Amino acid sequence: MKKTEKNDNIPLRRRVFDVIQIAGGNDPLSIFFDYFIISTIVVSIIITALQTFDMSTGAAKVLYCIDAFCMISFTIEYLLRLLTADYLYPKSSAPVIKYITSPSAIIDLLSFLPFYVSGLVPPGLVVFRLVRVVRILRLFHINRYSDPLTLITGVLKKKASQILASVFLVFMLMYASSILMYYAEHTAQPELFKNAFSGLWWAVSTLSTTGYGDIYPVTVLGKIIAIVITLLGMCVVAIPTGIITAGFIEAVGNTSSESASLFSGTGIIDISRELFSCPVYPGDPEPGITPVSSVAAGDECSLTRIVIGSHSGTHLDAPSHFIENGQTVEQLSLTRCTGRCIVCTAEDDITPEFISRMEIMASGEASNRILFKGGRRISPEAAEYMKDIGIVLTGTENSSIGDTLIHQTLLSNGVVILENLDLSNVEDGEYYLSAAPIKMEGLDGAPVRAYLVKTSQ
Repeated sequence: MKKTEKNDNIPLRRRVFDVIQIAGGNDPLSIFFDYFIISTIVVSIIITALQTFDMSTGAAKVLYCIDAFCMISFTIEYLLRLLTADYLYPKSSAPVIKYITSPSAIIDLLSFLPFYVSGLVPPGLVVFRLVRVVRILRLFHINRYSDPLTLITGVLKKKASQILASVFLVFMLMYASSILMYYAEHTAQPELFKNAFSGLWWAVSTLSTTGYGDIYPVTVLGKIIAIVITLLGMCVVAIPTGIITAGFIEAVGNTSSESASLFSGTGIIDISRELFSCPVYPGDPEPGITPVSSVAAGDECSLTRIVIGSHSGTHLDAPSHFIENGQTVEQLSLTRCTGRCIVCTAEDDITPEFISRMEIMASGEASNRILFKGGRRISPEAAEYMKDIGIVLTGTENSSIGDTLIHQTLLSNGVVILENLDLSNVEDGEYYLSAAPIKMEGLDGAPVRAYLVKTSQ
């Protein structure tokens, strides 16, 4: 269906998609949209609180009008994201369904839907009023626009398995405490400890060291159990907090010390291939040189004319290589081409599971750039996974990272692609990468002089 679409409609939808995505720093309209959405979310949350106060009819009408504007804005944003869902999920056969069922889209829908159906629901219905408060969850969308909030989100994702394990430990301790307290207190307080789960509220308040005082042990055995559980609670409940704090300190430390530690390693490692002897992708122009003047021939200086393709040698693919109206080389942010990265050897086809293992081994920003050693091709699932986890750059030793689908999946989501790398002298690990392309206006790719610097761990 997409191929039968009128060509004059494609640029407009693509432009809409670029605007509603997070601004890359060089698009005024996209930057304005980001600030507008952030402001609208904040105003909507404030109105939700103000509507709980007693106020005059006039003030209530003003708040209603502002609220209506916010809800209409959220609705338009939601519809625009539906309209451009195929750009967000280029691989999916049903991109609209995939977007609608995503957690962020569900939150967006619930944030404005109650506004439109309010007249169909009894005003005193508590469930409906609670659903309206779901708009507060839109505050979490602001984290994509803020580096500090993104840092916190990254820490939570990276430490997710440890946090879940510690939460499971807390739950098991609460469950065991509830059963123990039931057997210790049931005879003395049958009205409070009716069954094993009756003590669950006591276990929660005790393990969290809150202690509301509405239910407590009166027997000697029950008090002894309470003392032990309280002491264990102070230790166990602190585990998730400690994990998150350690992860946050690690991430902040990596960010703040990056400039001081980049060049404390073994020096520069050139990962570029010699341009004129580098393998040429079938169909690409062969690079060549033609002497214009020569000192050896008696000329005042030596000068050479070179003929190359935009994808000759070690090079960078710009989005316009496969995406109509995509960014060209000079429009790319150099922050994507420079920074910490991880180099990993792939002995088999690159899968999401393989990338996940490499991501866990990396720390902080390093996991946002991955260079694959070994010449293996990236699977479509791996390309989709890299897009989902926020990879900003990937590279391969091959002359091409994959087929058209792989390129479209990565480039349409702002993932910079490096090809024809030489990683033969590079060990797996974390490095600082510099791979800025030659600045040539309007081109779909350009050669780079890429190098790595070993970083301190």
